[in-house]
Amino acid sequence: MSLEDKIQRFAIISAQACATVNKQVLTSILTYIKHKNAELKILPMQGKHINEDRMAKILHQYELIYGDLNLNSKIKIKDYKVTTSYTSIDGLGASSKRR
Repeated sequence: MSLEDKIQRFAIISAQACATVNKQVLTSILTYIKHKNAELKILPMQGKHINEDRMAKILHQYELIYGDLNLNSKIKIKDYKVTTSYTSIDGLGASSKRR
């Protein structure tokens, strides 16, 4: 087995919920993974609002990664929860919300 046969390639992209997929960009990425023999991994992101989590139907045929994933023994994808921070206009200081 040659070194080229042992190499794993990934195209890791993100996609925003409740957003339209740019079909030209998606076609370009699919062309890349075909020519490079790569695996496509899509990391879903919430939409404009925290309750927006529906992904475009066209993406459901690909692997959507929810949570953590080990690509190999050295490369891992972690799902870090991001909190929203804001400053109160009443002068009481910054507050923070958790999902």
